[in-house]
Amino acid sequence: MAAFAQALVIEVQSPKPENKELLARALALLSRRDASRAEFTTKMLSGGFDKAEVSAAADWCVEMGFLNEARYVAGAARRLSAKFGASRVAHTLRSKGATEESIAVVTPELKESELERARAVWVRKFREPPVDAAAKSKHIRHRQTRGFSFDVIKLVIRGGEA
Repeated sequence: MAAFAQALVIEVQSPKPENKELLARALALLSRRDASRAEFTTKMLSGGFDKAEVSAAADWCVEMGFLNEARYVAGAARRLSAKFGASRVAHTLRSKGATEESIAVVTPELKESELERARAVWVRKFREPPVDAAAKSKHIRHRQTRGFSFDVIKLVIRGGEA
């Protein structure tokens, strides 16, 4: 039983932040939804806290598992992939401050399922194939703005398989 209790001990390198208001706001923010470290820092700095304190709180939250970049990127990619292609998801994650390494982990999975997702987006929006060149252009532009690759768009328009 003692070995099991020792396995549960979390070794923390960063001290718990002394500022109780900062800690309360940080935990409240992270309890609502996951955030990237950059997004977390920006929101906490906008609350009027000192940059050094925010950085220390972010370090502590990372070590405690409250702030997890990989979990944030996986969840955001899953949520965004219902509407957007791989390039748009990656762009959105970059704009939210996610690291390139964490984005590179989810990108291959997004590219694998891009054809099915493009078809699903197309069905929700248009429901039928384009009847003329103007409609075809409209369908193509719609999927391009959603971040799908042109090769996938061509396959969806033609109704072919990858």
